[in-house]
Amino acid sequence: MEKVCSGFGHRTVFGNIELAVQACVIQAIEMGCTVFYTGAMGEFDRVFISAVRAAKRRYPALGLRLICVKPYLTNEMNTHKAQYDALYDDVLVPEELVGLLLIHISEPTRPY
Repeated sequence: MEKVCSGFGHRTVFGNIELAVQACVIQAIEMGCTVFYTGAMGEFDRVFISAVRAAKRRYPALGLRLICVKPYLTNEMNTHKAQYDALYDDVLVPEELVGLLLIHISEPTRPY
């Protein structure tokens, strides 16, 4: 069974937290986490995403995965599909909304 770490935070971050978040991600990896979930909606989430992506580059053999979890569909997910594909290993939305999104994606390579 895979161990999971979630990074969801505040819209606005006060202060420099990058190094602390990087250390937390490394600690999670040392504890066996290989899957990292984020909502990608606020400033903390962007810091977390950056730390996980850096860890993925640093430890490619571990097969770390960064997964974006959205509570609802957004137009941005359609208009910036290439960016989502480049940033995340997968994007999750509630199951009942998956079919709605697939109608709007011209090249549905995976259901999200």
